[in-house]
Amino acid sequence: MKKIFTLTLVAGTLITTSCSDKEPVNTTSETVATYNYVAKVNLDDPSEPVIKKGFYHFGFDLINATVKISTDMVDLGNDQDTGFATEEFKFTTAPVFGFSDDLERPQYTYHGFDQFPCTATNGMQVTDLRFELSPILYMPPAIDYEKDPTSALPQPDLSYKERPIGYAPKIRYVLGNEYKVYTFWPDLYYCGVTDTEVLGDPESGFKNQDVGYRIKFDINKKKAQVVLYNVLFNPQMPVQKYLILPDLDVQFTHNGFIIEASNVNPLYIEGNKLMENPRFPFTTFKFVAEDNMVEGYCDFTVAGRFHGYFTGKYMEFVVR
Repeated sequence: MKKIFTLTLVAGTLITTSCSDKEPVNTTSETVATYNYVAKVNLDDPSEPVIKKGFYHFGFDLINATVKISTDMVDLGNDQDTGFATEEFKFTTAPVFGFSDDLERPQYTYHGFDQFPCTATNGMQVTDLRFELSPILYMPPAIDYEKDPTSALPQPDLSYKERPIGYAPKIRYVLGNEYKVYTFWPDLYYCGVTDTEVLGDPESGFKNQDVGYRIKFDINKKKAQVVLYNVLFNPQMPVQKYLILPDLDVQFTHNGFIIEASNVNPLYIEGNKLMENPRFPFTTFKFVAEDNMVEGYCDFTVAGRFHGYFTGKYMEFVVR
């Protein structure tokens, strides 16, 4: 019996099923939400990237392994916008193993590339379009605490409003010779490897794969809340369930973001209240995610005692 596999996108979740009807459905489509990150191709252009919510429609032909991608609104700033609809082009799949112990079977990334897919509605040529739909590798546990309106401490919103689950879309392309567009979600959870050592003691190196870094942006204010989960910089330390670095400045660059701060007292939760730990300051902190924004790098020093370096990502991104 021949099996026809159908692929369905529901609320950002990619589901693969099989059917054996006489006339199987071999196409599927869905619209997914993301944010467009529109920057100038000219690196000397001083204008800041335009970051606005957007939607992309994927239409898959599963038998021929082709896809069409379209969008109605890409905000270019200065009251300009455009959209486009590609012709069909090929996509491929790749398995993703081992990112969740709960999964018995591999999940898959779906990705493709078209050098000259179409012309946008404003007449600009869309070129070098790459897309990927990938499982979101990591989801942090929710943080709940009782906000205190009388406290002098920041009371960050750490909810997951509109947070997509399941699969994440990653798209990038060039519009004319003027703009390059990336997509991303302004609430990302990076996991990987954190290497730390006690300052002045090169033999104290410690590798930890359990530390997670959540970056939640306030796009309009150019701020970010950074939450570190399962914090352990040395095997002699007790594990900190999470540390919160509030209201850090964000620099949106031509191809990503940089978060840099110094002498930040982390927040933590005791009981159900937010507290501050001035004895454990992040003397320096720098988190960088550029090029594709999927991969992140972090360098920090803590309390004049520890130096740490992290490298990781939030989704499986095959296409380069």
